[in-house]
Amino acid sequence: MRHASWRAARRDEGTTMKRTHLRVLAAAVLALIMAADQRPAHASIISGSVSLDTSALSGPFELAFVFTDGSGAGDANNTVTLSNFVFGGGSAGAVDTSLSTGGVSGDLISGVSLVDSAFLTIFASSFTPGCLLSFDFGLTTNVDAGGTPDQFSLALLHSDGTPVTTEDPSTDSLLTVNIDSSSPPFSVFASELTPAPIVTVSASVAEPSGLLLLATGLTVLLWTARSRFASLALL
Repeated sequence: MRHASWRAARRDEGTTMKRTHLRVLAAAVLALIMAADQRPAHASIISGSVSLDTSALSGPFELAFVFTDGSGAGDANNTVTLSNFVFGGGSAGAVDTSLSTGGVSGDLISGVSLVDSAFLTIFASSFTPGCLLSFDFGLTTNVDAGGTPDQFSLALLHSDGTPVTTEDPSTDSLLTVNIDSSSPPFSVFASELTPAPIVTVSASVAEPSGLLLLATGLTVLLWTARSRFASLALL
């Protein structure tokens, strides 16, 4: 009798554990579905480099990287990273904290990150120009709903903070990209002191889609649950 009671208790324990695992599995599946539903459409990461002939510049200037959020809400759904700044005989200067604002961090030496966590995000820093300015970039391309895209741009400023005039008809930028697709085009403009920058896109890598995330997560969960239930059945 004791032996039978022990086996019955083990069966009850196994049934309880199975139900617990099923509840956990159901909660995990629901979380994966919600995560897949919340992932933005048309997402990818593009990377490349920018080079600008600065041989005609004399004296200190300032770089202003501007990131505006198309939603207007500071949804923080896109990030720009800038790295490997080379000044062609010139040098990096100090971050302009009076102009920099929003979700920015870093400097021209260690690298810069901009997140559209505010309607307007600006990173500005002085530099001493050499013959050529170059840097690498990485840009996520999550398309905002509503029809107004996030926009990333670069402006060259005089030492007094006024922008160097360019052929851009709207904002005096040297470079502008509207994040309205997974592979948005870059618009470049010559200025009164420099030719137009050269943008080289080296890679465009799609982020895993929500359905792929869901399928992968479900496969792992189901395999784990199957193995666990099989081991309980042997008790």
